[in-house]
Amino acid sequence: MPNTILFPVVRAMLASDIPAVMRIQAECYPPSMLESEDVFRARLALTPATCWIWSRAPDSADAYLFSYPSSKDLVTRSAPNSSWPQRRTACICTTWP
Repeated sequence: MPNTILFPVVRAMLASDIPAVMRIQAECYPPSMLESEDVFRARLALTPATCWIWSRAPDSADAYLFSYPSSKDLVTRSAPNSSWPQRRTACICTTWP
């Protein structure tokens, strides 16, 4: 039986989800706030255990959530190190009405 909105799926994000994430981002934010595909791929590579997809069907994406280490004026760190900030930033975006 196909999944419906009554049974949404929350799952770990995969690299293959990035095109959908880019689409969702473009539908949610003005052009001046859009981040590049490279930034999203770096965040997913950096902390894959805290990157999620919410969908109404198993093979689709209707929302995304990234949670990653952050510092003021720094978008994404490329590799873990001892000077990582203790703070985490989370961002969620959805196109679901």
